[in-house]
Amino acid sequence: MFKRPAHFIFLNYLTRMIGGKIKLNDEIIEYKWFDIDEAIVLENIKETTREPLKKIKAMMESHRGHK
Repeated sequence: MFKRPAHFIFLNYLTRMIGGKIKLNDEIIEYKWFDIDEAIVLENIKETTREPLKKIKAMMESHRGHK
């Protein structure tokens, strides 16, 4: 439940960390990395996040088969 009516835009990113450190701020107090298989089965994500992950996984698997 939100304290006030609000509109949200969620952006999903697929990333790979190549070095450095995660810098937290007042908007993000915690983080955790998941591989794509772990992320797809998380119980606390919305289908609007799960479906793109499934498509990305299929695309990754397809590209692996064409190398």
